[in-house]
Amino acid sequence: MKTQLIIPVAAILFGALTTVGCGADSSCADSDGETHLTQAMTDPSELSVMLHHVDRACSIVGDNAFHAYYIEGDMMMRSAPTDTTGGVEIVSVMAMMPDHGHGSTDDPTIDSDDSSYFDVYFQMPGTWELTVELTVPELETDTETVVFELEVSE
Repeated sequence: MKTQLIIPVAAILFGALTTVGCGADSSCADSDGETHLTQAMTDPSELSVMLHHVDRACSIVGDNAFHAYYIEGDMMMRSAPTDTTGGVEIVSVMAMMPDHGHGSTDDPTIDSDDSSYFDVYFQMPGTWELTVELTVPELETDTETVVFELEVSE
């Protein structure tokens, strides 16, 4: 009788331990500062723009904060801005889940104090596209469009 009881108790304990971590992907832990996510080219000027996640290593279901920079030349940046990067002013952000044909339940918001920062709410995991319209004041550009593809985890 004791043997039969140990197996269900062990299964319950193991199930409880694995459920505690559910949704908390260890590769997507909180971080101090910013983490480089991706880089893409704008249209029409083909400026290189990089996207950083603020205080997290990747995108998850829920609120997510981002920071965008433009990059001069063909540099691939994986760290904070340097003298070869510059500020952008974000005009608009649209979050879409192309495989499902819908956007976010909440409109993305652009930081009123620094328009190179924005927040997006992802209501489900999967592939999302962020379409960002921006200008680069020091280059006196017209509005540029850049599309970032992101994988959102639970």
